[in-house]
Amino acid sequence: NWARENPIGTGPFIFKSHQRGTRVIFEKNENYWEPGRPYLDGVEFIIIADQTVRNLAFKRGDIHEFTAAGLDAQELVQLGFPAYRRTGGTFVLVPDSANDDSPFSNLKVRQAVSYAIDRESLATNLGFGFARPAYQIFPSFAEIPDLEKTMYDPDKARQLLAEAGYPEGFQTDIHSQGYAVPANYVTAIAAMLTEVGIVTTPNFPESGKYSEYRFGSWHNALLAQGLGNFDNLNSLWGFYFGTTAFKSRENPERFVAASEASLASPEVDLDLVKACIKIIAEELMVIPYLEETVMIFQSPGAHNAGLDVATQVQFWSHIAWLEPEAR
Repeated sequence: NWARENPIGTGPFIFKSHQRGTRVIFEKNENYWEPGRPYLDGVEFIIIADQTVRNLAFKRGDIHEFTAAGLDAQELVQLGFPAYRRTGGTFVLVPDSANDDSPFSNLKVRQAVSYAIDRESLATNLGFGFARPAYQIFPSFAEIPDLEKTMYDPDKARQLLAEAGYPEGFQTDIHSQGYAVPANYVTAIAAMLTEVGIVTTPNFPESGKYSEYRFGSWHNALLAQGLGNFDNLNSLWGFYFGTTAFKSRENPERFVAASEASLASPEVDLDLVKACIKIIAEELMVIPYLEETVMIFQSPGAHNAGLDVATQVQFWSHIAWLEPEAR
């Protein structure tokens, strides 16, 4: 707990303060190794879980850089804000499959969830041109063409629930990573699951509470999580599929072996990465539903050279700068 509030390092900024679920503030490291940098006197990361409030804060000028998708992105493009377009990560549901008494420990239940989701409808009606259906994680970076897809089939979902021992369905929750996952995606998926008998309540906890689920545990529920993309896809195995996060999700032995083999490769081997992704899809360790096109918007006068990188969405704080009118 002490280390959580007292981080150290050699980076361009030094930790100043943290308001749980609200903001994290950094100040310039006057002893930074590279003379003349960073350019900024400080950096403040503001946490706003509600996407509507987040959008308004950006338009008011309270935020210099803002990531948006869907209808918000469409509106900001039309308003003419400077923007960068990236293929983003994958939105997934994370089941508590490691809990033996949870319905989601049964593969057929996880398959039922996948068959109950109308991905095409989500992309068309809620993506607003900034999303596409996803049947695996990171299809734009490591697509597996012969992967069997669980296309929308509510009757198949009901059949699988009955085979799993839940002919009348059951009740559950979706706890959403509100600052990353659009609320309307979660609400729509909850309605789709309810339609096949998995009566689902969408919940939107504050950031700190969601972190308790992600890095602690949760029971008889799904987490609505966004998986960010990495230039090095091997980073996935430690960041999202390691031992420090999502402890209520089961990591099958064959996945552990495959991910260790991928990490042991001297260079990133796309075939080994795909082998891991295929196991994730077959076991439905997470249940993907959309891959999003990310739009990173900046207020006039704000500059972040990291957005010129071709793939990864980065904030290069050491060379970010503001024109006088944006300060």
